[in-house]
Amino acid sequence: MAGLGSVFVLDDGEVFAYGANDYNHGESLTEDHEPCIEDISLRRDGSKWVEQKPPSGECAVRVPMGQDEEGLFLSGNRYLTDDDRCVKIKHPRLPRSTGVRKAARQLLWLEEIRRSPDTGEWFGAGHVATRHSGDQVFVPVVVRLKRGS
Repeated sequence: MAGLGSVFVLDDGEVFAYGANDYNHGESLTEDHEPCIEDISLRRDGSKWVEQKPPSGECAVRVPMGQDEEGLFLSGNRYLTDDDRCVKIKHPRLPRSTGVRKAARQLLWLEEIRRSPDTGEWFGAGHVATRHSGDQVFVPVVVRLKRGS
């Protein structure tokens, strides 16, 4: 099953669409014959949709969520600079009062980001998930976004 799940329009008017071509896994007699999920990245060239080569590295399967003057905020807590560097978006650690252990790995998952018209700062809403033994913790968050280095 192929489908597109998001569309993004750059400030210059360029239009991109993103999705995946997934398969009905489990119908093949052997697992090694099942095709992998293929990501779809399309760009509108003015008259038709054309395949778009994804960026390299950790930004390859991410989709844009916002654009500032230096690049794109991407899903999966990444930022793609105008010179094609993929950097992690910084975020503060959750306080221990949320039940998160000091050594727990914390992962930021943003559902939406927006720029404040008053200050020009970027804010994201989503949750932080922790990875550690025992119960996982999911804490809703609103964060001010800062590009990594």
